[in-house]
Amino acid sequence: MCKEMAESGSLRRDFQRNVLFPVIAVLLLVMVGAALVLTQIATIADKKALEKQQQVVKNLLLLDLTHWRQHHESLQQWDDLRNHLGPAATDRQWRQQHLGEALWRLQDADEVWLLDSHNQLVEGWRKGQPATAADWAQTAPTLHPWLSHFQQNPAIVFSDIVRLHDRVAELSLGDIHATRDFPASRLLRIRYLPDNFFAALETGGVLQNFHFNHPAKKATGAGFQLNSALNTPVSYLSWLPMRPGKEIQQVMLPFVCVVLAIVVLLSLLMMRRLARASHSLARSLHQLRESEAHAQHLASHDVLSGLPNRIMIHTRLSELLAAMPPRGSGLALLLLDLDRFKMINDTWGHPIGDALIVAVAQRLTSLLLPEAAVVGRLGGDEFVVLLNDITERAEAEAFCHQVIDDLATTLLIQGYQLHTGVSIGVVLAPKHGLNRRELMRKADIALYAAKSRGRGQFCLYEGSMDSSVKLRQLLANELRDALEDDTELMLWYQPIICALSGKIVGVEALIRWQHPQQGMISPATFIPLAEENGLIIPLGEWTLRQAFSMAKRWPQLMVAVNVSPLQLRSRHFVDRLMQLVAAAGIAPQQIELEITEGILIDDEQEANALVRSLRERGFHLALDDFGTGYSSLSYLSRFPVNTIKIDRAFIQPLGQVANATAIVRAVVDLGHAMQLSVTAEGVETQEQYAALTAAGCDRLQGYLFHRAQPAEAIHDLLIAQSAPGQNARPQ
Repeated sequence: MCKEMAESGSLRRDFQRNVLFPVIAVLLLVMVGAALVLTQIATIADKKALEKQQQVVKNLLLLDLTHWRQHHESLQQWDDLRNHLGPAATDRQWRQQHLGEALWRLQDADEVWLLDSHNQLVEGWRKGQPATAADWAQTAPTLHPWLSHFQQNPAIVFSDIVRLHDRVAELSLGDIHATRDFPASRLLRIRYLPDNFFAALETGGVLQNFHFNHPAKKATGAGFQLNSALNTPVSYLSWLPMRPGKEIQQVMLPFVCVVLAIVVLLSLLMMRRLARASHSLARSLHQLRESEAHAQHLASHDVLSGLPNRIMIHTRLSELLAAMPPRGSGLALLLLDLDRFKMINDTWGHPIGDALIVAVAQRLTSLLLPEAAVVGRLGGDEFVVLLNDITERAEAEAFCHQVIDDLATTLLIQGYQLHTGVSIGVVLAPKHGLNRRELMRKADIALYAAKSRGRGQFCLYEGSMDSSVKLRQLLANELRDALEDDTELMLWYQPIICALSGKIVGVEALIRWQHPQQGMISPATFIPLAEENGLIIPLGEWTLRQAFSMAKRWPQLMVAVNVSPLQLRSRHFVDRLMQLVAAAGIAPQQIELEITEGILIDDEQEANALVRSLRERGFHLALDDFGTGYSSLSYLSRFPVNTIKIDRAFIQPLGQVANATAIVRAVVDLGHAMQLSVTAEGVETQEQYAALTAAGCDRLQGYLFHRAQPAEAIHDLLIAQSAPGQNARPQ
């Protein structure tokens, strides 16, 4: 109790030092930072708004001056004006009406002056009325720089903004050439800009309280100095600036305050909860120490079975090998693999499979194991047993017999009686080595050898097994070469006989391998090799291609081809099958694909879709080895196959076992009731033939009629069959 209180006080101090004070400091920094950020945002927004207003004012002045210059250019092209530049009274009267009065009325030209080429007054108007020489004398000195500039730098039209009579004005200056023999005249137009020049902008809210000020007087608010093209001061433009930043502050400040208040409140609540949690942390630490051992157990033990897992087994094996004395007792490593586990798991479901694993683990641990023995699960249905202090090989063998006998008995799992078994691979240390990886590898090789000998066997590792593995790998490489060379592999065909007529109605394609050194190699040897080494799909495609070419040669026969489950599950299998059929020039209806129940068990939904896709394209489907699985009858109602092939295991007892005929008859009747054809394979005796024909079997296949033969031999049989009075019915 005192220890818990001391830990609680220490945690409280640590909480204040490491949590409370830093959180308060962070909150203050956040508040100050938020204020600075908000101020900076407002300043930037005000600056951007001012720059935008300045640009709008400059653009509008430039646009208006451009229009003023364009109006002047149009006057230069006005033929009526060019025709009335003379001194006659009619010309003067016309200019009074169409130049002085019209420009004042239509273009707001406050002053219009007509000068000669030396900038001397010819005629002038103010606000549409004739002006005097005295009026010009008041204006000319101010405009002298612009008149001199135009005199020295003649242009079509020169326009600028000037300060005239203490007001801001736009001027345009340009020569007008008469159409008659009169000297050219220089037209000068002046328009004064009032303070309401930007009234449209003020109405739109872009500007407020705009003024043209004296250039020497810088008014308060926003604005800028306006200079003429000759760089003389014209006016200081001023207006009341827009301040979006202040508006942003007014909008954002309450929101920021609310957010900061929420953050502060949440921080206080969080710290309060943390403070409370710190009081219980001392107790939690104590509980954590207690659960640490449990966590370590979980990290090193299998969750399902509770046995040491692969990591723990490897660690323990390395420890035992390191501690092994140089002489005397040794160690036995047993690698166990359950027989028929995949079939049980697929048939009864994963929950039953998991319960079986648990039951096997309990049985292994309940055996009379030596004190230092270790039982573990590597994963799946693989277990391992480490037997320490083994002095003789017989001790390991006796234990293997004990395990095999114990697991050979029936297991009752959730009301189901399950029959499993176990295969064991055994290695001994130091006899077979002291390296953990090497011992595991050799145990795996021994386990493979045990499984190849049949279920319920154990096998002690021997050096020759390595050679066997290498030979299998060599044979796999030679099979790959045979596929590429296409010289050693061949297809033989076993005839399928009509039970009623005795004639050949089909053939089953069977692959053969004529090895150059080893002679004819059984498919039972090289088909598993092809599956293990990824060659089954190219091997299956080679078989289909060869069989389809012979189907083209024998259009009257149904050609049956076995298809591997791996090949059926390959991507684009149906599309590739249709390509091969099209390349051979045959119809899918001539091909019968033989499949096993394994493909139907693994994924029923996918298998159903595949079978239906093949049927829709016209292929015939036969369920091979019918009757050997757990659920064959249920598949017939769910999968649209055409044919069932009765396994030879049901054919062999005919004529020898009393109820064998009744079983076969029941299978045939079942197939016919479901509108399926029935083929019996492995027919070898007259008694079997008689029983099958009596049962109503549709097609027969076996040594009683013909063995598998090369294609040319089949061709000769077909020729002989076509002769009058010839058939394959056995005599």
